[in-house]
Amino acid sequence: GRAIDAGTWTFDFPSSNINSVTTPSGRQVRYKHLYNADTSVTPWTIYEKTFFDGGTEVARVDTTYTGVAFPVYTDWTIRVPQTQTITQGGQTFTTTYEYAATNYGDYTRPFRITESSSSSSATRITTRAFDYAFTPYIAGKPASETVTVGTESFETQFAYEDATGFLQSAT
Repeated sequence: GRAIDAGTWTFDFPSSNINSVTTPSGRQVRYKHLYNADTSVTPWTIYEKTFFDGGTEVARVDTTYTGVAFPVYTDWTIRVPQTQTITQGGQTFTTTYEYAATNYGDYTRPFRITESSSSSSATRITTRAFDYAFTPYIAGKPASETVTVGTESFETQFAYEDATGFLQSAT
């Protein structure tokens, strides 16, 4: 495409848990991985991404994980993001994800997402409920979603055709 710099892209793997990509313009993204040698079905997770421009760090994304029990064949645990923190331009943006204890953590989809910023006192909270009443069985679809900032809330309700899972309305 037109927006891609011509030249050589370099991929570097200096250790088993760090790798990086350098673009033709000299920008670099460094990834740090964590290996979980347990019963997790997601043993490799990226816990840090750092962005450099000309050797100077310009942004960083840190992610922590939690486990959602998924006992299909054994005592599997699926790693899902718990907190993601983005630091850029002197500001910090934090997103926290919460998962239900039922339906395998709503099939690894958070029921509550809380977003905040170091530059604002406002916090946005998105809360979801899921619909599992489909025939044949379809993994839950959003039944409702409420977005709250301060004292203001906006709610959306979703209705589906139970036999197909097709969306019928969103109000």
